[in-house]
Amino acid sequence: MSIPPGSPDISRQPGTDIADSPPSLTDRLMPARVTTETSWIGHMPFALWLMPVARPEQLVELGTYTGNSYFAFCQGIQQNRLHTRCCAVDTWRGDRHAGFYGNDVFTEVNRYNNAHYSHFSHLMRMTFDNAAPLFADGSIDILHIDGLHTYEAVRHDVETWLPKLSERGILLLHDIGVTGHDFGVWKLWGELTEHYPHFSFDHCNGLGVALVGNRQPEILLKTAAREKRHSGVCHLKQMVSSLGKAFELEHAPDDGNPEQRALRISMLRHAALAAGLVLGYRNGETERPAPPGTQQQLASLEREAAQQRKTIEHLQHRIGSLEQEKAELTSRLARLKRSRSWKMTKPIRKWSKSVRKRSRKLRRWALKQSPSEHNHSPYQEWLRLYDKPATHRSSGQEGDTRQPVNQPLISVIMPVYNPPITFFEEAIRSVLGQSYSNWELCIADDNSPDGDVQKLIELYAERDSRIRPVFRPDNGHISEASNSALDQARGEFIALFDHDDLLHPHALAEIAREIRQYPDAGIIYSDEDKIDEQGARHSPYFKPDFNYELFLCQNMISHLGAYRTSLVRSIGGFRKGLEGSQDWDLALRAAERLSPDRIRHIPKVLYHWRCHDNSTATGTQAKPYTRRAALKAVQEHLDRRGIQATAEESPGNKDFNRIRYHIDRNPPSVEIIILTRDKPELLEPCVASIRRQTTYPDYRITIVDNGSVEPETLRLLEDWQQDACIRVLRDDSPFNYSRLNNRAASASTADYLCLMNNDIEVISPDWLEEMVSHAVQKGVGAVGSRLWYPDGTLQHAGVVMGPGGVAAHVHHGIAQDNPGYFGRAILQQNFTALTGACLLVAKKLYLKAGGLNEEHLTVAFNDIDFCLKLHSMGLRNVWTPYAEFYHHESASRGQDDTPEKQRRFQSETIFMQQNWPRIIERDPAYNPNLSVETADFSLA
Repeated sequence: MSIPPGSPDISRQPGTDIADSPPSLTDRLMPARVTTETSWIGHMPFALWLMPVARPEQLVELGTYTGNSYFAFCQGIQQNRLHTRCCAVDTWRGDRHAGFYGNDVFTEVNRYNNAHYSHFSHLMRMTFDNAAPLFADGSIDILHIDGLHTYEAVRHDVETWLPKLSERGILLLHDIGVTGHDFGVWKLWGELTEHYPHFSFDHCNGLGVALVGNRQPEILLKTAAREKRHSGVCHLKQMVSSLGKAFELEHAPDDGNPEQRALRISMLRHAALAAGLVLGYRNGETERPAPPGTQQQLASLEREAAQQRKTIEHLQHRIGSLEQEKAELTSRLARLKRSRSWKMTKPIRKWSKSVRKRSRKLRRWALKQSPSEHNHSPYQEWLRLYDKPATHRSSGQEGDTRQPVNQPLISVIMPVYNPPITFFEEAIRSVLGQSYSNWELCIADDNSPDGDVQKLIELYAERDSRIRPVFRPDNGHISEASNSALDQARGEFIALFDHDDLLHPHALAEIAREIRQYPDAGIIYSDEDKIDEQGARHSPYFKPDFNYELFLCQNMISHLGAYRTSLVRSIGGFRKGLEGSQDWDLALRAAERLSPDRIRHIPKVLYHWRCHDNSTATGTQAKPYTRRAALKAVQEHLDRRGIQATAEESPGNKDFNRIRYHIDRNPPSVEIIILTRDKPELLEPCVASIRRQTTYPDYRITIVDNGSVEPETLRLLEDWQQDACIRVLRDDSPFNYSRLNNRAASASTADYLCLMNNDIEVISPDWLEEMVSHAVQKGVGAVGSRLWYPDGTLQHAGVVMGPGGVAAHVHHGIAQDNPGYFGRAILQQNFTALTGACLLVAKKLYLKAGGLNEEHLTVAFNDIDFCLKLHSMGLRNVWTPYAEFYHHESASRGQDDTPEKQRRFQSETIFMQQNWPRIIERDPAYNPNLSVETADFSLA
């Protein structure tokens, strides 16, 4: 690996330890917060000791997990009143070495940080690579790397971040003593020690300290020199390692020998104190007069050590007694095995063992006979990691002694008509196997020709009284059959269930928990996946929270959908004539009676949709009438709500809808605001494309010229002032994107404002009709468009919070023929945030939200922050794929590639993380089961 020049030379340093610390040094090395999940516990005293010695101006940690190391650094900084800026970088999702975990870890770390260190400490929830550009070269004094521990990963991290270290830079690497599995930190540490002064600690998996910068505290250089020569006792290492081992023992699992462990801890603490006292007055190979009381403390330590040696002798005698007792028990066991009864029962034990072994072999053979193409997919690995009983466990399940008072009855509604009998039985058994017991299964057989269907229903109804069947004398199709099952329901909620699908074992328990937590809920829905004929799960749909615009384009509620029974009955149940989309129609009519907060989403896969030749799980081509019913259901919903719009098939995918909203003959006025400084090669095609292609009748372009000097730009601006639709405002103040837009917006007399970059070119002539038609709808905030790079790949299709540490464009870089994740790259929908490169909003809402943030977000994230303010006002931000542009992203102002720009961007990043932590952690337009490293809808 490449090593930067300028590292210090320790070959001529004296081999002694020096510290300007008082004799009470060890008292200051006690961590205020310790968790038991990591092996860093033993290095926390060193972290506390190092802060006043190194006095860093900036400390960065890559890989924080529960915060043992990071908060030890922060504690040391605070108690020594240092002016240090601390940053912790982590996705807080885990990896294969640390293990994978949920948001609860980050929530606790964030809570503790806000309570104690937020005035100088910042948590940056992003990948290491995404964070690296935010730190200028030479800006970090202490860098602690504790991420993925393979050789390739840690080498990449070190090579990426090493240039960021200052001339006082110190690099800390954990787990240098772990050589098993695929750990490779030890190998990289060996390479680093050939280039830098260093020392290390062997306990708690090992910690390496590399002195990368050429300006280091004397004690660190001398400790490194002593380690290089392997000479003498290093009192610094003795002190911190003794304390560290004591902490490690204190937080280790109970080993059954509390007295021995307590004694061991006491001895380690005394050894640390003795080493600390020596550190307090040793200087070279001679001694200076000890501080008052030091000799008395050493004498006291000797007396205590003598007493502890006596205690050790007593414990050794006790261990001998226990060994003798063990020998007696071993002898008794041997006599038992020689007895006649033990010998007589040997055939039974052998037979039982053989049965268990053969059963395991038979199960393995059966699985091999029917392999599935989905068995080795990434989703299978995800299921192995996350779909565990503990993931879904909730109060009220079997085995949970804390039975809640309210255990609502849930009626599972199952219309049945001639299903494949094997799949049908599996469906029934998935209900019987629920961990939640207060349910009833209301089965309505719609006069199935296959007599085995009725026999199977009767068989299971006899076995379990919670199964309540009804056998219809005539076939009435699925809506009438569903209503027959609904007539049987006695539960507070109904859950819709198809006759060949499967419920997750904890599905109803999760629904019941949601009912208890949100007693006013009217609709509850979950994520879903598909299951093939061999039983392999695949194609998970991790849905957003209720997303009205998306709901009109696809039935995002679908499976598992649960509805308040009284609500369903009040709207007339299932409607005949909507067969194939009767569930979507029911959801639309029910949603009309509810506010959005009463439609609850459980972000867990609770429903497995069966794929076979006659199932719509493989596409609506299996039942083409479903598309006609879908369009009818959505159109009638729009009509009932008085919305002037038409439901059409989506041009990108016939399985989805497009909603084409109508606008008045006299539409509202729009002002298009474009900021520029020179760049005529971008500005000219931008303005020309608007004037040439836009078909909207009432708009005006305002160009804010922020200090252009190029003759070609000035000529263009002068010519455009002859156009009645264009005006030019000159503003030579320092560039502040937010302030320049706010000034233009305040001066506008238009009804709607369209913020637009000067590197945009129009593709679709009716772009403004499309955006305005959304913006005028009740409850809508901002409206965004679809932006393409000139090479035809996608630049903007909405923004989600979290990926990249703050926010990222979804589906970034996909091709034009790619519909995206479950069609989300081609469908109208709500996003929490949208890009300001082309953003439409009512002027009155712009002013009500306070416009763009001029103080804290002068360049980056001001559009995101603005959208979040609209969202916090209860408004829906809408993205439409039918207003399309080309976008030459950042071509006008360039990238953040200077130290000043990097500092500004880092400040803006931290502002966003501090002001919008909840929505960055959990964006309702995304899903917590999806990756926060990228916004491509890949699995977390």
